[in-house]
Amino acid sequence: MEDIRITPKQLKEIRHALGGEIKEDTFRNHYCTCEECESWNELVEIGFATKRDMGELGGITYFVTEKAIKALR
Repeated sequence: MEDIRITPKQLKEIRHALGGEIKEDTFRNHYCTCEECESWNELVEIGFATKRDMGELGGITYFVTEKAIKALR
């Protein structure tokens, strides 16, 4: 198993994206921001998040991956 470390800020942001709890059947899974976010981009790099440019709507939305949910439960 990989030894992946995340910061307390990243853990807080993941919880926020999932509606407060880290569980598979969460009612939400997104984190919206107006611009690139360094802490979320680091989560993308380790496979704990994906991101989508919202195009004409503006901003970026990050999504927590199943890998992150399983690792953090």
